[in-house]
Amino acid sequence: CIHNSKVFVTRYLCVSKFLTCKSLKFSEVELNTSSICNSYIAVKVSITAEHPVTAGVASFEIDDEHYQMEGKWDEVQVLGTTTSQHGEQVGIWAHEVGNSRIVGITPGHTTEVLTHPEMVKLIKNAIKWASEK
Repeated sequence: CIHNSKVFVTRYLCVSKFLTCKSLKFSEVELNTSSICNSYIAVKVSITAEHPVTAGVASFEIDDEHYQMEGKWDEVQVLGTTTSQHGEQVGIWAHEVGNSRIVGITPGHTTEVLTHPEMVKLIKNAIKWASEK
């Protein structure tokens, strides 16, 4: 369980500051994930919205797994997409519920991806934004 004023980072880089925690449903926005491709392929990460999380981040290309995220996208702010030979998917999003802020970032399965300059900016921005409320 996540307690008040904590920042939580998972393998899928969902970053949140929770007021309370009933489960890992990310404040009632349940997400189902499935890998489109379990091997590393060319994936374009496109920034699609202005937001503190995407400030100063340019779209970039990586070799990574490409995930399909099924969520309630009308209840969150989609900030970016991921595109590969398998199509386009939501790849970056932000959400606020009460005193909680949540950021989801699906790319990031290798050291090379996590240390890409644009990914580093994205992760730093996400942690800063989620922890400021």
